[in-house]
Amino acid sequence: GAPAITVSTSPTLGGAWGLDFGDPVTHPLSMTGIVVSDNEIAGHILNGVTVGRNTGAVRLAGNSIHDNGWLGIDLIPSGYGYGVSPNDLLDADTGGSGVQNFPEITSVMRHGMDLTVAGALHSSALDDFTLEFFASSVCDDSDHGEGELPLGTLAVTTDAAGDAEFDVTLAGPVPVGWIVTATATLEPLGATSEFAACAATCWRYEGHALAGISGEPRLVGQGDLTSLSDNALRLSNAAPSAFSGLFVATSGDPTPFMGGMLVPLPLAMPPVLLNTDADGAIVIPFTLPDGVPSGLELWLQWAVVDATAVGGVALSNALVGLMP
Repeated sequence: GAPAITVSTSPTLGGAWGLDFGDPVTHPLSMTGIVVSDNEIAGHILNGVTVGRNTGAVRLAGNSIHDNGWLGIDLIPSGYGYGVSPNDLLDADTGGSGVQNFPEITSVMRHGMDLTVAGALHSSALDDFTLEFFASSVCDDSDHGEGELPLGTLAVTTDAAGDAEFDVTLAGPVPVGWIVTATATLEPLGATSEFAACAATCWRYEGHALAGISGEPRLVGQGDLTSLSDNALRLSNAAPSAFSGLFVATSGDPTPFMGGMLVPLPLAMPPVLLNTDADGAIVIPFTLPDGVPSGLELWLQWAVVDATAVGGVALSNALVGLMP
């Protein structure tokens, strides 16, 4: 293969192509050992970074990649073709940087100035990876990336099924309305994925959980809360097969309730009454109607009947969704 190449602290701005490693169709040389770090790669008509199908590994780390016309990072598969390469089972496909699978982000929660990002990487089994997280002012037209502001990294190892869950808190600040994305880099090879699908930062953690039999029930939101968008509320870590109520308001007023604090008040509607499943979880998908006013806040909190909790009721954290 070719000798190692390092591109560091060298802005690449405003051309037709950004960084292009290996001709995507005919290049005869398999290149590895390429490192691209701490650069700004922006404003190109086509891709920010292209990794040709014969290029074995390009490590991308700490870069600001944004405002490119096509993808921020494009790994060309062996069969050839530009555009987002979908994840596959056990990451068995081949091409540029092995067409490394990207992480899948399931939720982003604001904790003051910080962000907690949860999800999973589904890739090759029993391998080590570095996940890198980014924020961007806008989501790419592909719905994947780009990565304007590096936020931090996390080391994970996949299990025998090729899965590694993650739940990491990253230092902010990230402005409201920005999106979060991530990449995965196979270690020690140094093959970095394309950007993950965009995840919205419109959900804010408000605390005030009250523990039950499984600890504190956890409430997270998914989706970007735009008009006609698909969203979901997910409750986990609650008592199994238990009666529960979801409290909904457009403001918060923490008030003592069954040994804890109920935050969404005054209520905008009667509580939504449901039973948790055998794992102590509930998922409620919902679609926002057209014309929801920008700036409207949705305050939410779950109460679950739990004989082990103070007052016989466990409370999830309060959650706020902000309409962009």
